[in-house]
Amino acid sequence: MLEEPAEFPIESSPHTAYRETSMGVFTALAERIGTDCRWPRALHDRLSRVGLVGVEMDVAHSVVGGDRPMSRFWKLTIDQLAPALQAIDGITAAMIDETRARLSDPDFRDLGMATIAVWGRRPGVLAQGHA
Repeated sequence: MLEEPAEFPIESSPHTAYRETSMGVFTALAERIGTDCRWPRALHDRLSRVGLVGVEMDVAHSVVGGDRPMSRFWKLTIDQLAPALQAIDGITAAMIDETRARLSDPDFRDLGMATIAVWGRRPGVLAQGHA
């Protein structure tokens, strides 16, 4: 089983500051630790191509705004990465501040980060619970 973060719910946000700041988080993660939040969409096909069987996929997504867990997580992430975010062309301190304010706003709603989980098994290995 593999589970990875995915950026696709955020990249289409109609809220410019939130979208650009959040996509900047993905850029900073890629530069700092190599996290590629675009590749999880291909996980199902990759596991199938390496010969696993019974390959399945699921996606979990979150909503941000107000006092939601993903809002708190995202604000902490933005706080930690603020200097790196401001170093990205097009992201300003004002955009970061606006994003933080929106994430705290009880009336704001948008999609947060998603996670994609994919699993499979080697041929000949029975699925758990099957005879």
